[in-house]
Amino acid sequence: MSAPAGWYAQADGTQRYWSGTEWTEHQSMTSNAVVPARTPYGGGVAVTVAPKNPAISLLGSFFIPGLGQLMNGDTGKGIVMFLAYCFSFLLMLVLIGFLTAPAIWIWGMFDAYRSAQRWNLRRGIIS
Repeated sequence: MSAPAGWYAQADGTQRYWSGTEWTEHQSMTSNAVVPARTPYGGGVAVTVAPKNPAISLLGSFFIPGLGQLMNGDTGKGIVMFLAYCFSFLLMLVLIGFLTAPAIWIWGMFDAYRSAQRWNLRRGIIS
């Protein structure tokens, strides 16, 4: 993903044109317009990240197995968790599902809680 084409402020006070894929030779020595200082790759932009709440993720998986993983951005894991629970629910017809469904349900809640904590830890957020 590339930054949009446009004029970008340089360290020396001039502006240089970014074509969207590479820097061009076009430079502006003075500018009457106020252009915010920015870099084409977002290097000067501060990003605020909202932390994931492990308790909310656990609660989501309590009601719907796999929902907590989806809330944490683990889409594939959440879908697999939900499908495994549905399959275990069907296995209740042959009695083995009475063991596998609660195990998957409990594991899903535990994993949702831990994955929210891991997501926060990777971003330097203590939860």
